[in-house]
Amino acid sequence: MAGRRGYTFCIVAYQSEEAVSSFCETYTKKYAYILHDQDEADPHYHIVCTFAGNRSYNSIRALWNEELGNVFIEECKDRFASYTYLTHTDNPNKHSYNEEDIVTNDREFFKGREQRRSIEHFLQDLLNDTPLTDMAIMYGKDFMRNYRKYMEYKQAIISEQKRKEAQNGTAQIEYMIYQDYILSHCANCPDRDTLACQGARRCMITKP
Repeated sequence: MAGRRGYTFCIVAYQSEEAVSSFCETYTKKYAYILHDQDEADPHYHIVCTFAGNRSYNSIRALWNEELGNVFIEECKDRFASYTYLTHTDNPNKHSYNEEDIVTNDREFFKGREQRRSIEHFLQDLLNDTPLTDMAIMYGKDFMRNYRKYMEYKQAIISEQKRKEAQNGTAQIEYMIYQDYILSHCANCPDRDTLACQGARRCMITKP
């Protein structure tokens, strides 16, 4: 585990708030942390943080003075789920903490709204045939590195839209034919002007 690297990590620190705050503000790019003092374990801080560069476990551990308390580090695979865990929102069997108690320098980043907006804008640009030069400037090396995959995804979206349009068009044509048949049937029905008429749709079912 010590040799693995990443950008986003979850940390449990049995240290003071001063030490946690100093670590987050000094070394991390984005952070969110909260004190868990109502769990079965001793009071401790849960931290979700991202770094500007790729970091190893050992390089992060070296930033802490473990003589002040234990620190446990693991790679964060889902920052949104990890942020939710800070309050135990998805863990009803554990004590619930208030979101207002979370200390963070970018709440929207961890709650996911920033990513949703970013993805929405990217898809809009992709489907609107934004010039590739502009796409590269806006979305950086990731777009250039994964260009072929994004183009394949774009074609998949377009194909899906065309299939839906075709299905809707077929349904509309069938409905128009059905309506024409109903009108023709009613026009020739001897009961059309009497109480015996039950309406075109019911008549069509009982007298195809």
